[in-house]
Amino acid sequence: MGDRSLVDADRVVASWEGALTIRRPGTEGSLRRPQAGALHAVLGHLLSGVDVPGLVVMPTGTGKTETMLAVTVAAGLERLLVVVPSISLREQVCDKFL
Repeated sequence: MGDRSLVDADRVVASWEGALTIRRPGTEGSLRRPQAGALHAVLGHLLSGVDVPGLVVMPTGTGKTETMLAVTVAAGLERLLVVVPSISLREQVCDKFL
């Protein structure tokens, strides 16, 4: 599934500079309300300095994959663990991340 060669993590994170702009929900190119809310909640958790795992729960169809991508870019994460229940969903999520 595409070029899977490893790329230096610093280069990937540097490529995200300016890639995400928070816009008011409903405007063109914005995250939907559940996505924006989850993004802000995760960033708040990460910035709070607490040393406990966080958990985000979103209903079906609210855009969890796009939210994971937005969190990864906004927080500049080098790694993100995504657990999915099926091979077909794994391939779908992998395609979005690529």
